[in-house]
Amino acid sequence: MSNIAIIGVGLMGHGIAKNLIQGGMQVHLLHHGGNQNCDDLVALGAEIHQDYDSLCQDCTLYLLCVTGSPEVKKILCHDLRPYLHSGDTIIDCSTGLPEVTVSIAEELASHNIRYMDAPMTRTPKEAEAGKLNLLVGGHTKTLDEIRPILGHFAENIIHAGDVGTGQALKLLHNFVSLGFSAVVCEAASVAAERDIAPEVLMQVLETGGGRGAILERLRPMILEKNDKSFIFSLQNCAKDMKYYQNLSKNKLAFGSLAPAFSQLFQQAANTPDATVPQLISLQRPQT
Repeated sequence: MSNIAIIGVGLMGHGIAKNLIQGGMQVHLLHHGGNQNCDDLVALGAEIHQDYDSLCQDCTLYLLCVTGSPEVKKILCHDLRPYLHSGDTIIDCSTGLPEVTVSIAEELASHNIRYMDAPMTRTPKEAEAGKLNLLVGGHTKTLDEIRPILGHFAENIIHAGDVGTGQALKLLHNFVSLGFSAVVCEAASVAAERDIAPEVLMQVLETGGGRGAILERLRPMILEKNDKSFIFSLQNCAKDMKYYQNLSKNKLAFGSLAPAFSQLFQQAANTPDATVPQLISLQRPQT
């Protein structure tokens, strides 16, 4: 498994690729218009391939880091599928729907191709540092075999259970983290409207019930209007909240907060390229 193919070299995939190369792996990248600049990865030894046929020549382990279930299904069941071989292993680090993940795994298993869902938490900063969290769904034996490889770019590798449970756990995580992001952004927006100094708001939150990772990610935006510490698009927020609603549908006696969060992110996602910190200014009245 020293030859690893990566499909999806975005903000997270770039850091994953870099750390795998530095860990001694031969990394093969699929060319795509949505990739980050890969010149530094090529300088480290990565090979870029223009098509799936070339990508698959020497690889038995494939790592996906794309947007969601439609993209994963298209790649694994159509684009990549003709070039996969019996015994190959797929690690899907995308965020998707558990039921789609299970159906893909079953389809691949019928051809003796192993599949694990391993969605990530944390940010591109941790991806570059090799300190992501992975929430893994799949067979213990397969995880034990590939754990040393995952360890090159992940600090914490959590076995959630069978295939699909990694995705379910990721959606639960994002419901909490994105929901808390929405709450903090609204509080910061209202505080600004009430002429409450941002440093005072931060002091109250961090010494009280608002302290946590999300507050720290939003700190630069609240204090300095710097939105670079939390690079996660509002379009992805809307997508993940929609996926969570599918996960939680008809399972709660008293309803869910998800529809309100989902509506908020859907509306905010209409602003091109907007990220989570910008939700603070987007919620303020337009004059």
